[in-house]
Amino acid sequence: MCNNKNLVTLVIPTHKRHDYLSRIVLFYQNSGIKIIVLDSSPDIYEGHMPMAIEYIHCPEMNFKQKISFALDMVSTQFVNLTADDDFIDLVSLKKGLDFLKENEGYVSYVGQYQALLENDNYKIMDSQEVGLSARKLNGSIENKIKSFSLDYHQILWS
Repeated sequence: MCNNKNLVTLVIPTHKRHDYLSRIVLFYQNSGIKIIVLDSSPDIYEGHMPMAIEYIHCPEMNFKQKISFALDMVSTQFVNLTADDDFIDLVSLKKGLDFLKENEGYVSYVGQYQALLENDNYKIMDSQEVGLSARKLNGSIENKIKSFSLDYHQILWS
């Protein structure tokens, strides 16, 4: 369990993957973290949704609209945008939050992750193979925005 409910919000967009929502509920229901799930599926999710997870059925919204809507709802200092088929290690999340609190010059943090590659005989690929890490942005605000925007993966899922 993690006691960061007032520090971080997990935003989890989903679309037509209710089977994944069941896994999300099981994994995060006792995490102690504020969680917002935005579901743009045509049908509302009918499975169990604990009060700890805020479920929003929004079939009329596209991905960008869902993220914007969720960010307007966030009241915590940090946000973690998480795919509906990913699971955040809560110890690693805490380490990342501690790092960001102690290093104000950093705008994002990506910990290590592993991916199971089905099309490569279930080879496990870790984050060192794709070169993700925390980074500090320097220069003017325009340069910081340009630099931050260069890494699509890091922006979207960090």
